[in-house]
Formats: sequence, C-alpha cells, structure tokens
Amino acid sequence: MAFVDLRDEYPVDNDPSSFRRGRPDFSDPTWGKTRSRKHPPYVFSIRGASALVHKIAYVEMHWWKIANHRDGVIRVRRPLMYAQTMCGMGFRLAGKASRTCYVPNPEALLCGRCHGQLPTLSKRSGIKVNRKEAHVKLGCVVKAY
Repeated sequence: MAFVDLRDEYPVDNDPSSFRRGRPDFSDPTWGKTRSRKHPPYVFSIRGASALVHKIAYVEMHWWKIANHRDGVIRVRRPLMYAQTMCGMGFRLAGKASRTCYVPNPEALLCGRCHGQLPTLSKRSGIKVNRKEAHVKLGCVVKAY
C-alpha cells in the first residue's frame, strides 16, 4: 500500500509539521482534546424533527483528525467542537447541524432531563404540544453562534 500525503487534500492544514505519521496512543480518551472554559448555556439541533433546547455541560474541542486510512493524524487549525449536554446528548457545533444561544426563545421547550425533571415530550410530563409545533418554536432571543 502506497503512502498518500494528505497534506495536499487539506489546504488549511498544509503545514508539514501538522501531519504526524503513526498512530497516537488512543487508550487515553483526552488525547488531542481540550475543554472550553466559556460557552453559551444552551444548544439545539436544526436537523430533522428536533424540538428541544438543551443545557450544555461542557464543550470539547478536537484538535487532530485521523488521516491516511488511520495511518496518521493531522492537526487542524480550527478545532471540531462538540457540546455535551446535561442529559447525555452530544451535538457537533457546526453551522448546518446545531445552534447555541444565551437566551432561548420564550416559547421554546427546554429539555426536562437537562433540568432534573421528567422528559419534556413524554406522556407523563403534562405538556400538550406535539413535536412539530415545538420544532417551529425553536430559536434564540440572543444569537450566539
């Protein structure tokens, strides 16, 4: 199998020192990742039929991408950001996938699990809104991302 130099395929990361040949030690789950100290408190998905605004526990930034069929890694200049919520869901913070906000819309539904209550759209929660109506009400008062 011939070695393919992926530095040409990633024009943002074309610095020769950004490519590291060989596999790093993946047994350490924190390798190449950092946590953000400041982040907006809420996140919601804009894909599919998502309907709830979730509370963010932390935002993790990944600084390395696996490259060359798992034969090496490339350091990226702009990290991939992932928000982990209080209820255990994860959101990739990308423009086409999700949005973060400081103050959610007053009519938007907050996730009950994130706030230590019953699930919001369950039969026992007592909320009489279907998912389609809640999806329309998603949004932020103050835009953050």
